[in-house]
Amino acid sequence: MQFKATKQVMVSTASLICSLAVLVLLGAEMHHPAGQDIKTLSYRISGNHLRSVMGYASAAGDTLKLSALEDGIAVISSGHVRFLASKFPYLTLHQTGLDTRLSVALFWRLRGQEDTVHTEQISHFDDGLLTLHLANNSQWIGEVVEIGLSVQGDLQQPLVIEAISLDPWTTINWVYSIWDQWWAYGGWKGTSINFISGGMYDKVQNIPAPELPMLPVVAIWLGLSISLYVLAIQLLTLKIEWYSVFTMFVLAWVLLDSRWLYELWMRTQVTQNSYSGKNQQQKWQHENDRQWYRMVEEVKQYIPEQSARIFLVLKTRRPLDDYYRYRVRYHLLPHNVFPYRQTLPEQQQMKRGDYILDLGENNDVHYDSEELQLVNTQLKSDALHHIQLNYKSGLGRLYQYQGG
Repeated sequence: MQFKATKQVMVSTASLICSLAVLVLLGAEMHHPAGQDIKTLSYRISGNHLRSVMGYASAAGDTLKLSALEDGIAVISSGHVRFLASKFPYLTLHQTGLDTRLSVALFWRLRGQEDTVHTEQISHFDDGLLTLHLANNSQWIGEVVEIGLSVQGDLQQPLVIEAISLDPWTTINWVYSIWDQWWAYGGWKGTSINFISGGMYDKVQNIPAPELPMLPVVAIWLGLSISLYVLAIQLLTLKIEWYSVFTMFVLAWVLLDSRWLYELWMRTQVTQNSYSGKNQQQKWQHENDRQWYRMVEEVKQYIPEQSARIFLVLKTRRPLDDYYRYRVRYHLLPHNVFPYRQTLPEQQQMKRGDYILDLGENNDVHYDSEELQLVNTQLKSDALHHIQLNYKSGLGRLYQYQGG
């Protein structure tokens, strides 16, 4: 009896391993880039050969130690390099100190396009190795002349960069890349935890989905394992034990559920780091609309505490514009805000003391400081007279109507 149980365990384990090996070999064969030179060696840039363009960093042995950001940002560059992107579809970042409070992006410049900076968002926040599959980025092509990192956010501990290594295509690198894509954490997106399928995906920010979705791959692995198990049992003239099939199913379920639990744990860490022990004002500084919150706080200095009428104007209609429009309205409460406008209000709608908050870039609106008038150059409507510009920033402009 014990011997039969041991056989069942051996057959089940062999089925799982063999099916995994088959999937890896088939996937590698299908995704192997045509014309890839298998003799290409890795290209490694040690940390002490990197330099800080922004931020406070210094060489520490063979590493670069970033100790502080400059105005909330740090830029680390390789300086001048020269290699063909097509030879190195994988990049491995050797580091310690990278966590969820930081927003990190890889950037590079191409020969003949030195004025253009191409980027790839880094979405995996564990210490140690991080592998990026850059071949999926349409801009990873041509001759690279500079490569580096952009770091933003809250640097609570030093970020130590040991090296940046660029690697040719190999089966091992491909497997590492798929695994990293599955376990990449992309931050809060406003979606339910039950809809996390594995990997960072953001249509708005043009971040592609994982090369191979986790759920279908695990399902195929489970199906192939069960098929191999049944075939092996028949060849060995053994009895099919359903507890073996059930165990395979549980292992696949545990793998998927581990991804779910990892996402939940990461969200919990982000929430704790952002909000734990902070007052309401400090919490607002960590929200997605924090730049709008800061602008509204500055705008409020020019608005009386008692309720004022504010016409909110936002010309553009990009995917998140309406969201930010309503967030600005929320931060302006308890003032009486009219948030639905894409154009300036008409003169007869204005009362003395009313405000116009024009958000974002609006080249259609011209303010004449000498005539104290506001003109929409794209419409034939009359100009607004008796308008005073009280506040101006990159996010918006606050005007006040001083007429009768």
